[in-house]
Amino acid sequence: MDRIVATARRSPPFTYRGFDVIATPDTLQRKPHFSRLRSVQLAPIYVGFVGFLVSFAASWVPSLWRDEAATAYVANHTTSELFTIVGQIDAVFGLYYWLMHEWLSVVGTNPLTLRFLSAVAVGVGAAAVTATGTRLYRTSFGIVAGLLFAILPRMTTMGIEARSYALCAAMAAVLGWLTVVLSDRARALTAVFYFLVGTFAVYLHMYAVLVVGTLWLSGMFLARTKKSRIWLSFASAGVFAATIPLLLLAKNQAGAQISWINSSPLRMMYQAVVEQYFPYKTVVRFTTPDQEWVRVVATVLAVVAWLLIAVVVVRGWKQYRRLLIFSLPSVVLPTTLVLAYSLAVSPVYTPKYLIATVPAFAILLACALFSLRRTWVQATAVVLLVGLIVPIYIAQRQPNAKFVIDDYSFIAETVDHNAREGDGILFDSSPGDPIESGRNAISGYPQAFSKTLDMAEVTGPARLTTPWSPQLSFNQIHQVVEQTPRIWLVTTPQRDNNANADYAAELTQLGFREVSRFAGPTHIVLLWSR
Repeated sequence: MDRIVATARRSPPFTYRGFDVIATPDTLQRKPHFSRLRSVQLAPIYVGFVGFLVSFAASWVPSLWRDEAATAYVANHTTSELFTIVGQIDAVFGLYYWLMHEWLSVVGTNPLTLRFLSAVAVGVGAAAVTATGTRLYRTSFGIVAGLLFAILPRMTTMGIEARSYALCAAMAAVLGWLTVVLSDRARALTAVFYFLVGTFAVYLHMYAVLVVGTLWLSGMFLARTKKSRIWLSFASAGVFAATIPLLLLAKNQAGAQISWINSSPLRMMYQAVVEQYFPYKTVVRFTTPDQEWVRVVATVLAVVAWLLIAVVVVRGWKQYRRLLIFSLPSVVLPTTLVLAYSLAVSPVYTPKYLIATVPAFAILLACALFSLRRTWVQATAVVLLVGLIVPIYIAQRQPNAKFVIDDYSFIAETVDHNAREGDGILFDSSPGDPIESGRNAISGYPQAFSKTLDMAEVTGPARLTTPWSPQLSFNQIHQVVEQTPRIWLVTTPQRDNNANADYAAELTQLGFREVSRFAGPTHIVLLWSR
């Protein structure tokens, strides 16, 4: 007996959820040191702050593009007008538009304020991933997972995007943490928070409902008691029930919402492997020549990451069982289901729509790094990953990194620096399709146009039929044009080379002549005067 006691006293402590657990003859006593406890509590905060800074840095530099202009346009309506718009299109962004409406009403509209909440969301998501990794394995693992979440190209590009994707990823990360908490200890209050966060995530982006399902599946395997499984099942069922109205409304709007998705099967497979977590651009359908080198870097990065993950799945199942049970379903199942539906029924897959799977992917990639047994191999893998991420990060923050066709910042700066009080402004190539019009610059940069009169602005119910700013035809504003001495005309090279282009021809007939021109990446800003 004395030998058994002596052996127990000599047994080293082991780590459980970030704490030292010491074996004694009678029981296992969990005795966290104060410094260790403090590091466990503060680690998510530190990592979350780093995550915020990574996305916030230079977030105001890239020009807004049409989807972000839609956010600004809808959010700057009254609440009743906002919901009139989303009742016809973009219902899946309704909650986000309302949040942005409240935010912009306080801070005003510009690229920094439009994107600020997305950068904050990346910080929240990084903190939640850190807390989840710490609880599943240990503090150092949680820190690595949280940092990976913050620097993954999918998050650094969505962190400077004025859309709901980063917020959705943050809520999915928090939901993952709540899944682990609820699996360890069943509490009604935790289940209530799980329901609220899960519902919030789905209303931020509908595809998050798939991650709610996979987290429930992981929770069933991770749960320590039957009571935990019951609470998790009730909370998940509540999320599904609460989001049925959104799913039905989105189904009715699917024609206008996702009709543009037309990727080939081979293209979708490439997107799933590379662009879902390692995007080299914001816009899915268009790639400019100067983005090709970034595509190569992103492809190499994806290959390295997936090879590392393959190693841990094959060799590390026993050691990292809980981590893999948590992360693999949320990475594999949603992607497989959406791809299968796209191939068999109708295209619905685009990489950023599965943003809610990023927290699980970050944990899976951290697991892959920890599975490397030699320190120098781990260090090499980290340097390689970071070295490939940095050029993508820099490319994301160039002035025309998002969508060079929508060079709204050039239009806004030109007008802001050269316009006089009372000048009029017109935008070519509309009213045919407001999505393609340069007038969307007014939505994202309203202060730059404060000195000008938007002569073709639509008022009344007609402006509530689209998330992009529509405009009147020239015939409807003919009288206003005649009374304005100087008019700025925003057009494109194609229309500028056409002497019969609508606005140029009409202005010439009214006695105007071109006196200045400013050429940007894809738009030309002309000053016409009598």
